[in-house]
This record gives sequence, C-alpha cells and structure tokens, in this order.
Amino acid sequence: MNRTVIALFKSLEQARGAIREIGETKTANSEISVVLRKQPAVFDWETAAEMGGQPRPQPMDEFKGVLVAVDEVELPGLGAVAAGGPLAGALKREPDKGLAGNLVSYGLPPGRAADYEKQVGEGLVLTLIKTDNSKVGRVANFLSAFGGRDVEKWSKSIAHPLKPRK
Repeated sequence: MNRTVIALFKSLEQARGAIREIGETKTANSEISVVLRKQPAVFDWETAAEMGGQPRPQPMDEFKGVLVAVDEVELPGLGAVAAGGPLAGALKREPDKGLAGNLVSYGLPPGRAADYEKQVGEGLVLTLIKTDNSKVGRVANFLSAFGGRDVEKWSKSIAHPLKPRK
C-alpha cells in the first residue's frame, strides 16, 4: 500500500537537500512532487542578463532530471506556482481545483489541504512524496531532518495523519 508524506520547508534549499537524500537512498524514486509560489520578478542583474539573451535560472531548474513535469501553473487563490513531479501533472490537468483540491486526491481532508495551500501562498515550499508503506517512516524522517515542518503521513484509507516518530 502506498502512502503520501507531506512537508513544508522555509526554503527551496532545505527541500532540495531532503529530496537529494531521498533520491540517493531510492526511498521514493519518481513519486516526488514540489510546489512553491512564484515570486514577482524584481529588476536586478539576473533580469538584465536575461534581457540580454541569457536565460535566467528558474527556482526548479535544479530539479529537472529528479522531478518529472517541472512547469509553471496558474492556480486560483495562489497565482503562479512552480511545480514538479506527479502533483504538477495533476495541477496542469485540473488547475480549477487549486492546490487544496488536488491534495485531497492524495488522501488529505479538505481542511488540512487548505491549510497547506495557505502556507504555500505565504511562501513555504511544499514537498509531497508518495512511497511504499515500508519506506514511509524513513521518508518522513528525512524530511524532518532537513527542516521540514508539519510533516505528516497520509493514506486515502485513513482519515487522520500518522505522525512520524521523533
């Protein structure tokens, strides 16, 4: 049985570290998703370089090859988000459901999904990993070790989160 492990990070660097570790240990393979709110562009030297013909690095560029379907999606209530992984595909197919509506399909109740959506809107980075039940504890511990907040394990068949062991 597969379960979903979800966490919020203060920075993309924290999420990147956890995902790198999870990938190296083959704890989740390609079932890793990341969503973050795109920040409005500020004119700076990177923008000037882009205008001069050099592409500006995007926040999710380093995840290409690790996450499938890295893309930008416009969502109601959040605006533009950068998303990668299977959740990105779901967001592209059904953007009208928003992030919260798509999280419900992973087993989160609507209220909890809305909490996660709100926190992404406030600038946190959401990481969602779907993995085998035998690996879910290790995944949750990796996310916590790299600074993940609100780390929870969910299943479509259980109506409450299973907290990771401390």
